Amino acid sequence: MYYKLNWDHLRTNLSENRPKSCRSACKSKLFCCWLGLLHQLCQIRPSVADKPCRGDPLGRPPIVGPGNMQKHNRAFYNCRSVRPRDYDYTQAGLYFVTICTFQKACRFGEFRGGTLNHNELGKLVQEIWLHIPVSRSNTTLDKFVVMPNHVHGIIGILENENTGKCDTATPSAKTLPSGSLGATIGQFKSVVTKQSRALPDPPKPPIWQRNYHEHIIRNETTLNAIRKYILENPAHWTNDALYVD
Repeated sequence: MYYKLNWDHLRTNLSENRPKSCRSACKSKLFCCWLGLLHQLCQIRPSVADKPCRGDPLGRPPIVGPGNMQKHNRAFYNCRSVRPRDYDYTQAGLYFVTICTFQKACRFGEFRGGTLNHNELGKLVQEIWLHIPVSRSNTTLDKFVVMPNHVHGIIGILENENTGKCDTATPSAKTLPSGSLGATIGQFKSVVTKQSRALPDPPKPPIWQRNYHEHIIRNETTLNAIRKYILENPAHWTNDALYVD
């Protein structure tokens, strides 16, 4: 138990007129009071603002500055890939891909009277999509549609007669294999962005949302269902998960 501090009592007992033993006892009591004050200061609990931050084992708040602001916000703004990590996207097969515009904005056209009317950027997207097999000989195209704020399409990766995979160059640690699905989509998005700058009314970047969604088509039943979905997508625009009024 710690003593409570009584200044009048201390002044009286610490005076030179008091016996030495009384002054010593008073000094000991003063020392105990300081220990008690120190103990209380150490027991002060942090406020709500000082509570540990989730994600940091030491409870440190995130430090956001000019050098790391983009890194700090990346987890919030960017899409997280849900692709199987062990799947080889350079092997032959069919893939249903969906590529969205930045923030799902309707940048490729609009519906008028139930008809989809593409603007200049939407027409450019169509043209470059159809050019994919020309720029990449290991690819083939199936059904596709350019909607106001996204693109649906089926892309095929062709098989190499010797390896069973597409022709690929040896990738570096920071690049995708040249013949992979990811490299194909990346090139498509990049070409659209570059050529859009030459349009009479060039769009403000960025055009595309980071990443893309894909589905591996494993059988003919799934292929036919996806083909039907793509063809009927404009008719069901208002019920689409990506619909924006």
